[in-house]
Amino acid sequence: MELNKVNAPSLLLEDYNYFINKAINQYINKIYNTYELNQQRTDDIRVLKSSAVLIPQLNNDFVDAYLYSKVYEVDLPDDYFHISSCIVEYKVQSRYKCYKNGETVLFGAKRLTADIHSQIINNFYMRPSYKNPYFYINNVTVNPVFPTEDSQESLSRFKVEVITPGNGTKLFIQKDINPVNILEFVHNLDPLDDEELRVLFPNAKQFSTLSELKTLLTELGISANVKQVGQNEELYISDVYKVWKQGALLEITQLGAIIDLVNKEAQKRYGNRSKVRMEIRYGLDDKTFKINKIYIDYIKTPQYVILSQQDVDNVEDSSQKLEFPDYVCYEILNELVMLLMENASDPRLQTNIPTHQSIANPAGAASPNQQKN
Repeated sequence: MELNKVNAPSLLLEDYNYFINKAINQYINKIYNTYELNQQRTDDIRVLKSSAVLIPQLNNDFVDAYLYSKVYEVDLPDDYFHISSCIVEYKVQSRYKCYKNGETVLFGAKRLTADIHSQIINNFYMRPSYKNPYFYINNVTVNPVFPTEDSQESLSRFKVEVITPGNGTKLFIQKDINPVNILEFVHNLDPLDDEELRVLFPNAKQFSTLSELKTLLTELGISANVKQVGQNEELYISDVYKVWKQGALLEITQLGAIIDLVNKEAQKRYGNRSKVRMEIRYGLDDKTFKINKIYIDYIKTPQYVILSQQDVDNVEDSSQKLEFPDYVCYEILNELVMLLMENASDPRLQTNIPTHQSIANPAGAASPNQQKN
């Protein structure tokens, strides 16, 4: 309707699917630049506002590094887009000043950037401490040989499954070395003397601890990391599977669904190809104030929008409903029309922008055309 003019550009279905998702992301990024400046900005993307309670773990990647010896880390939710705030909850381990043993204390965390980190380390008033924590979104490279190499394993190269031939419980991790050679690893509650098991998997290798399993996986090039959580062990396999071992019990948890980033489905939030890792830095001593939980407010990734040919041909409207309020849908439509006009070099683009601007800019804020996308 907006392009219903003489010599209007034709619009292919795949072009629409591309530009509508680009328009949504472009609009969200503009609003985030002035987010919560007033109630209007807050309402614009209120449906994407979310909160999460995360359990941090001590980072063991730099055990001998003094600067990183007490860095805690969490994996942000899979639908993470932008963070709004971060609050750190401590559990007091021993009496200190006015704090009692066992007391819960909350402090707001500030955003840490790479350029100011080196400047605040020795600054008494700004350095990280329990009452002045920082959050830092960062990836960690521990490979000293190829520090820039992406060590993430392809999701399709191995699989994890639990089967129970006989009376024991066995964990099998299969990786395709070539089309005919598959290796198996077995965790058995009983000694590896099950006749059925040996017939089914004659080349199986047995392990009794998760550390032994990590060694076997490393020999195959599958990245794995063992973490101690209380009395239990956790083994993370290429950020896809988590193996829990509690006593003799062995459980497999798939951390995230394996999704196709090429043939995307509607109403799914395709935000991040891998886990987003966030560090909490609050000094070099965690004996008195130990991090218990992390509370974050963040903006979710918008749902992926797709229009099929069947939706176009149907008499009734079967197209996807957008998750935004109606007035925001019209603002996204303005972004979409501008993208289409610019793509077609339409001269009406010069008059379209001032004509269809329905929301005034907040006082002191840059115009939408001046903001970065």
